[in-house]
Amino acid sequence: MHVIHTAFAMVLFIGGLILMGYSFETEGLELIMFTGGLAALCVGVFFAIEVGRREHRRSR
Repeated sequence: MHVIHTAFAMVLFIGGLILMGYSFETEGLELIMFTGGLAALCVGVFFAIEVGRREHRRSR
């Protein structure tokens, strides 16, 4: 189950980076796409941290 959570966090992280990169190619939606990409990036990082904490607590 830990592998699925890690893969989900990686998809969010990479998707956020891609969305932030493509935000400068669109006219008029730069801020919205950049903010969405930044949010996905942050959720991916915090999700990975939370999963790591729960796995560490469970292994004690």
